[in-house]
Amino acid sequence: DSHEFLNLVISLITDEIDAIKIQISEQLLSFKNEIVDPTTNNFQFCLATERCCEICGMSTIQKEIHTALLIHVTDDESKTSKNNSLADLLENYFASESMDGCFCDNCQSNQRKYIKYNLERLPR
Repeated sequence: DSHEFLNLVISLITDEIDAIKIQISEQLLSFKNEIVDPTTNNFQFCLATERCCEICGMSTIQKEIHTALLIHVTDDESKTSKNNSLADLLENYFASESMDGCFCDNCQSNQRKYIKYNLERLPR
């Protein structure tokens, strides 16, 4: 897939930049902090996943760095006009959804949790 190839290229660039930074730090050169990884600014974004217990209301947020936002389109969704546009697909992706049987650390029970995704930081 094209997104897998893009992720591979981004990973290779990031690895090369990290290797250069290590070489520079070993030589104790002062401009090490001036080297900017182009993949960080141009491709990476931060996605926050919020999980909230339906019973006690305890909420946890986990933040992760990504280089691709994978939005799945099924055959049924692509045939309906409601889910045909990119804006509708993004709105559905970021809408709150419920999951059954999730364990809550606060109330110590397997209950329904609501999950919501938010973009914390966008690429350039």
